[in-house]
Amino acid sequence: MAENEELKAAVFRVLHQPPRDHAINRTSWIMRDLRTVLSRQGFPVSHQVLRQIIRGAGWKWRKARIVLTSTDPEYRKKLSMVQKILANLASDEAFFQLMSLAR
Repeated sequence: MAENEELKAAVFRVLHQPPRDHAINRTSWIMRDLRTVLSRQGFPVSHQVLRQIIRGAGWKWRKARIVLTSTDPEYRKKLSMVQKILANLASDEAFFQLMSLAR
């Protein structure tokens, strides 16, 4: 089961989204919530298989020391723009972003 490529893709697709996008009132994932969301999407999976998939990809569960969240309604759009820029950088180009921390 841990070798199932469709399941692996679903696991990392969910992990790359904040729990809030799945009606979970948290800022970071916990295993129980991840399993619940995957089950809703048609991927019932055990804790053990989920751990194998995550560790097999070189990921580790760690407790966050600082939580960065955004309440910006345009967050997804802005993130998508940054990811597009990064994906299309040439080897002799660099990405530099200025942002204001003041509100």
